[in-house]
Amino acid sequence: DVENWWLPLCANSIVLEVQQGIWQFNHSKIQDGLLLSLTPSEQQTIHQEVAEAVERQFGDDASRTLQLAYHWRNAKNHHKELHYTVLAMEETLSRYANAEAFMLVDRAIELAPADAYELRFNLLSQREQLYSITGQPDQRRADLEELNQLIAYLDDAQAKALVVYRQGVYAYDTSQYGEALTYAEELEQLLTSTSSEKTRLNAKILFGRACFRLGRY
Repeated sequence: DVENWWLPLCANSIVLEVQQGIWQFNHSKIQDGLLLSLTPSEQQTIHQEVAEAVERQFGDDASRTLQLAYHWRNAKNHHKELHYTVLAMEETLSRYANAEAFMLVDRAIELAPADAYELRFNLLSQREQLYSITGQPDQRRADLEELNQLIAYLDDAQAKALVVYRQGVYAYDTSQYGEALTYAEELEQLLTSTSSEKTRLNAKILFGRACFRLGRY
């Protein structure tokens, strides 16, 4: 009788405790010791069963996405791992937890199929902006180059405009004001009747800031 005998016994022995309504090991070393006693195949099966149970109980609850990414990774289900890694990344970005977001976006990019162009574009865009926030120009430039290459596979004017804008911002941030102005002018040419107000505003701001730096008032 697991519920009426085994769980209370473990609780009284300080092996298990309830955290957020879920039975969990009181100490991670107990969990690690039990896992080491299992074969890799058994561990994989257990991780899959845990992931499936969490899915049934919580679905795509944002607070469980990191846990689900972990279990599906150890269950060797990379499709599921990618799905929850992206969701977990979005959750960490909403909390401005940049260090966690970096680890998750790196893993998501690693998992994303080479021909999943739109997904890879979105992930690289997120990472480039993280590099911008944390001041890593070399890594930022590399991602911008890859984003520019992906444009060839996407029939998306908005994506093209985004890359041109981010290239312009990179040029401005690295004191290449002439290049920033060139990108701002290219962005203006890419604007269409369907361009968002945000894109239009970004083009004007980039143009104005570059002109100011160049002394063109």
